[in-house]
Amino acid sequence: MDYSKVDAALATALREVTQPDAHVFPVFVSISDPPATLEPRWRRILGVDEAGPGPGIVTTTVSATQIAELSEQPWVSAITLAQWRRTVSVTTS
Repeated sequence: MDYSKVDAALATALREVTQPDAHVFPVFVSISDPPATLEPRWRRILGVDEAGPGPGIVTTTVSATQIAELSEQPWVSAITLAQWRRTVSVTTS
């Protein structure tokens, strides 16, 4: 696994997995190539089709094993654990 592409929250969660194929994670995957250039297997896993938009961020749910495989792909630049985000209150004076 290329941990340089995995964020800290996901790396921590992956360390706790005992059955890599059984546990799945919701993730954001940053891809640098258009979907048309990816192998059909990866398009299915990422939920994109050939005619999809170019490089960008894809949301998917994958196993720990698939995360390890994705991290080794040259067209993946980052994999981030998808988590609930809260809004930030900004006050101005």
